[in-house]
Parts: sequence; structure tokens; C-alpha cells
Amino acid sequence: MQDNTYTTTATTTAVPENVNYNDSVLKKIVNTAATQVEGVLGLGSTLMENISGVVKDAENTHGVSLNQKNDTLDVDVKLVVEFGKNIPQIATAAEASIRKSLKEMAGLNANSVKVEVVDTMTRQEFEDKTKQGRQVSDFVEKKQEEHAAKQADSDR
Repeated sequence: MQDNTYTTTATTTAVPENVNYNDSVLKKIVNTAATQVEGVLGLGSTLMENISGVVKDAENTHGVSLNQKNDTLDVDVKLVVEFGKNIPQIATAAEASIRKSLKEMAGLNANSVKVEVVDTMTRQEFEDKTKQGRQVSDFVEKKQEEHAAKQADSDR
């Protein structure tokens, strides 16, 4: 994962000038802002991406892409929304929440926030798939530890 830093030259007294933000900090802000919206179950796309996100991304930043050119910040976010809810309303609320959180927390104005709804499912389906993802993550972690231990034994 490529980490970028973003600089703000905020003019408010609440945010010091020339503060640098690591990519993962801004992605966490976006993730939290989006998932606080009623009807957003999570970020990501497919079950496999969510599982891979659980395995690789303890920081909860999958499903978020950032691009900075000069003084503009473009945000792309992939949402999984709850089945039966008003998707346009949820997407609009997620965009507003993301913009507000970036402004309030980091002093950054997003040039664009692109919301892509990539899946819809019931809350129970989402919870079941999240549980499955954690189980896969735990299994992979255990196997990696076993492999590392075997490798260390064979190196002795």
C-alpha cells in the first residue's frame, strides 16, 4: 500500500498550518464518516475484497481511495448499503458526512467525493459475512505463524 501525505494550509485557528496527514489517517476519517450514516453497513465491494480487507487491513481503510493534485483532494468510496433502504438518500448523506468530517477533523475541503454503491444486503447477511471474514483472517494468521515457526526451526 502506498502511503501518501497530504498537507493543509488551513486558515482557521483550530487547525495548525502545514499539518501533514498520512493516507491512512484520512482514509480512517472517510471510513468512519461513511459508516456512521444510517443504512451504510460497511465499505468495500465483494465478499472476497471484504475478507481480504480484514486480513490485510486492520486499519479499516479498504474501500476508500484518495487522490491529491495540487491543493485538491478527490475521494472515492465504495459502500455496502442495507437492503430495503433508500440508496440515493444514503449516498447523499454519506457524501455530506465525509465532506464535513474531512473539514472538521483535518481542515481539508474535498474537491470531489464519488460514492459508489457496490452491494446491498440485509444487516444479518452483512454480519454473517463479516464473521466469516474474521474466521478466514484468524485462520490465515494462524497458518502464517505456523509457517514462520517451521521456517525458524529449519534455520537452526
